[in-house]
Order: sequence, then C-alpha cells, then structure tokens
Amino acid sequence: MSNQTVPLIQTDGAGGTASSAELTGPDKENYGSVQGIDSFSDDENTSSTRLLFGTIIPSFEPIPWYRFIILTVLCAVPGAVYILAFTQIGMGLTVFTMLSENYEQYVGTILTYLLGFALLLYVLDVAHWGSNFGKISQIVSCGILLIGLLVAGVFDAGNQPYSPTCAFTILTPLWVMLVKPVFYWKEVTRTYVSWLSGPLLIDALTFVAVWITWAFMDDANEWNSITRAADAEGSACE
Repeated sequence: MSNQTVPLIQTDGAGGTASSAELTGPDKENYGSVQGIDSFSDDENTSSTRLLFGTIIPSFEPIPWYRFIILTVLCAVPGAVYILAFTQIGMGLTVFTMLSENYEQYVGTILTYLLGFALLLYVLDVAHWGSNFGKISQIVSCGILLIGLLVAGVFDAGNQPYSPTCAFTILTPLWVMLVKPVFYWKEVTRTYVSWLSGPLLIDALTFVAVWITWAFMDDANEWNSITRAADAEGSACE
C-alpha cells in the first residue's frame, strides 16, 4: 500500500471541498496527524519565543527612544563612578592610597558617633513615631546611619578592599529608586520598573565590553600574583 499525502482540505466527487468532519477512514486519521504536527510546531515556537524574550532578553513596557537613552545614562552613573574611582581602569590606585593614608584614622570616630546616634534613636522610640513629621524623621535617621556606615567602610578600604564594592551594591538600587521621584514622578511604578530592564542590560554589557577591552590592551592589566602584590603595595593596602 503506497503512502499518499492528504491535503488539509480535500475535494469531493462533485468538485466541492470536504473538511475534517466530512472525511472518513484513513483520510480522517491522516488529516488529524497533520493538524497535530502543525499545532505542536506552533506551541514549540511560542515556548522558544517566551524563553528568549522572558529569560534571556528581559521583557519591558514600550518606552520612547529618548527616555530609553536618558534612563540608560542615568542608570550608568553608579557603575561609571565606581569604575573611575575604585578600579585600575580609572584612578583606583590613587584613591585607595589617599583613603589609606588620610582617612583611615577617622573610621573609629565615625563608628562611635553612629553608635551614639543609634542609641539616642532607641531611647526616643524612633519606631513609634507615627506622625508625618515622625515618618520623615525615621527615613532621614535611617539614611544618616546607612550613609555613615558606607562612608566608614569606604574610608577603611585599605584594610577592607571590598568595602567600596559593597557600597556600590547597596547604593545602585537606591540611586535607581531615587531617579523615579526626581525625573519620572508622573509614571506608574510598575511601568517605570519595567523600563529599567533594557537600560540596565545595555549598561552591564557596556561595562563588560570596556573591562574586556582594557584587560587585553596590556599584559600589566592581567590579574595574577605579581600584579596583585604590586597593586597592594602601591595602594598601601594590607
């Protein structure tokens, strides 16, 4: 018995067409098989598209091109400052040396004042300030404690080289949150957050490309035991 291709719509004896409901026997089974293959292919393509744009490429709400560019620049500010100030691509060695020699001795004093301020807030029951002024005071007080701890950590970068990285990790989300009430106060928070995925992805890829380019420009930019020891000595880090 030879295999024959069955069209999706077949003609009857009178020259008309017959749908799947009018087909009988092997023709109906073959029609159902063809339809099943088409349905499976559509489902597979849909799943692949969702995987590509939902997982690999972040999904986001439609955004005007000029806002996309502005958000990309604004979101890149914390990363650009960190790279210029605390990495060897920028002025990292100079900044670490300056912090170690001139500001490290103030770390103990800053922490002492912060501890005293925290105890004062505890005595004044800061958690129970329910008025509008009290809530604003809570935010300001927490901001003072957070910034003080970050400043103390950065000043102690000679002993804790990763403290600037911790400060960058904490301040980046705060910066992104601050951008909305300053520049996009009229936008819904959900829409604004969905806009961030594209600019943040562009910034991340840009920083990685800059680092890779810089690393291969000179053998002295490679990270090994020799350069690590030389950088530690040059930056006065322990």
